[in-house]
Formats: sequence, structure tokens, C-alpha cells
Amino acid sequence: MAKMRAIVFTGPEKLEIRELDVPKPGPGEALIRVKTCNICTTEQGQYLGKRPLNYPYIGGHEFGGIVEELGPDTGEDIAVGDHVACGYTFCGQCWYCRRGIYTNCPTLYKTDIRYDGYYGMFGLADYLVMPVKTIYSFSKSIPFADIGFEEPLGTVIHGQKRLGIQPGDTVAVFGAGTMGMLNMMMARNHGAKTVIIDIKQERLEKAKGMGCDFVINSNEEDMEDSINSLTESRGVDHVIVAVGNTIANNQALKIVRHKGNVLFFAAGYPKPEITVDPNNIHYTEVALIGTYGGDPDDFRAACELINSKKIDVKALLDEKYTVEEAEQAFKRATSGSAYRVTIEF
Repeated sequence: MAKMRAIVFTGPEKLEIRELDVPKPGPGEALIRVKTCNICTTEQGQYLGKRPLNYPYIGGHEFGGIVEELGPDTGEDIAVGDHVACGYTFCGQCWYCRRGIYTNCPTLYKTDIRYDGYYGMFGLADYLVMPVKTIYSFSKSIPFADIGFEEPLGTVIHGQKRLGIQPGDTVAVFGAGTMGMLNMMMARNHGAKTVIIDIKQERLEKAKGMGCDFVINSNEEDMEDSINSLTESRGVDHVIVAVGNTIANNQALKIVRHKGNVLFFAAGYPKPEITVDPNNIHYTEVALIGTYGGDPDDFRAACELINSKKIDVKALLDEKYTVEEAEQAFKRATSGSAYRVTIEF
């Protein structure tokens, strides 16, 4: 039987490259040959042991690949040779799916033991099998590492749908990392004016180079004064907290306008906190909104934006590594200064 390589998490900061049998697609499934996999903050936390795992674990969900084989009953939406990325597994029939809450579908979690006793999403392997209904095709002119942004951009689209951003709105984003930058670019795509708040000047300079209208170094200037000067003391229309950080959570409530929105986009490990004055929420009518994951419409929209290059992710790509250099790749990804590190298969 044909063999494949897989990067396996065996414990905190412990990786092994193992040889496994190439899986076969079943009904409604496709075999995808992975070409690149970007290392998400999820995998970074898993590697460091900050997120609980069932070992052995094969992570990776921000991948770009090629459809190599189709199982029976797959329809005509996907063909062998297509360049693709994937969203999340869902059944389409449960109470949650019928209401569009795909991230709560039990199928997403029941299928986490993906193959031969290994947990995970399998983007960090040469091959994986996915249901065709979760696969999205890309133009063959789009590099595979760019295709890997389909899932994170889909989650950004999912969250910003909750905000209803209008042209001319002002959107402040805490965090100039990969997800903060994607949120900034998506807000600009809606026609908003954007502000990014961070403590690293080099990241703020990068944000300006990517089109952000205003940047604030919260270590060097009074953030509230700066926001007031930009908004005639009203506060911003929407705040997106794209870092899992207690300080950012609390600061967000200080810069949002009356009847504005605060979107808690990022999780944090260890768990961050937030101090909320219910009377303040009552009198300012501010909406506190949570967001997680995405649904099929979000991933289709992300595919279209990347295909059309309305969202250009190239500036968010960091170093590239081979499978054999996986340890170096994860060291770079978790260094605190990297954007999306790519492993090439």
C-alpha cells in the first residue's frame, strides 16, 4: 500500500515524522494531496502544550492541495486535479446545522479521530480525506500557500457578518498579527476606515504598508486620546479583539462608541479575563459579540476574495520549510515575531 509522511505531535514541543498508509476516499469523499500547510495559532498552542490534545495528534487545517482521487457519489462540483482548500465537516441535518450553527455540529467533533487511531485535521500530512461538501476550488494561478488562507479568512468573514460594517464606519482592531491583519483587510473591503492597535512598532509599520489607515502603539501613546482625536471623541463604531489578552479585552470597552460593537475574535491560553460593568453596557447600549469558526457560505466567500485577489495575503506569509524541517518551522511559528509559517509537502 502507498505510504505518506505525517508530522505527529507526541507531546508538548515533541514532533515525529511518521510513515502511514495513504487513506482511501469513501462515498462523498475526496483524497487530497497536500502541497502546503500554514501553521495556525491553534497548532502553535497545541505544539507548546497550551491547548489540550489527545496524542498522537496530526494537526493542520490551513492547507492548499490537489484533488487526487474521488470516492463514489461525489457529484460534479469537484474534479481530480482541482486546487483546493477545505472548511469544516458538518452533517447538514442536526438541530445546529438546520439553524446555520455549523460550528456546533456534533459531526465536527465525532470525526476528530480521523484515521488509524490518530486525532486531528491531517493538513500536516502528505494526504488527507475530506467530504466533498467541505472542499472549495481555487484558480490554478493562486499559490498553494495563499490557498491556505481560505479557512482563517472565512472565520474573519463569519465574525464581521455579526458587525454589519458599513462604508465609512471606523473599525479598530487589537493585534497586528495574522488574524488582526486579515480583520483589518476585510474591514477595508467593506469600505471602513481602519485602526490597528499593537505594542510592536514593526508590526504597526507593516499594517500601514498593507493599507491600514491609522496605527496606535499603545505602549507609546494614550490609546483613548488617540481614538478620541480620530473620532471627535465619539469612539469607534466597531472594535475587533484579535488577541486573547485581558488588557485588550478591557481596553476595547473604553474606545467603542455608544451603540457600537465589540467582537471578541480571539481565544487565549491561558484563559484571558474581562471586567464588565453591567451599568455601563446598559447605558451605552454596547453589544458584546462572540465569534468562532465559519460556515460554508463564509468559506465560499473567502475563496472568491482570494481568487479575485481582493484580499491579497502575500504580505502575511513568513518563512517556508520542508517536512523534515518541521521542528524549525514550529520554533519559528511560535517565536512571537512570525506571521504564517508554511510547511511544503
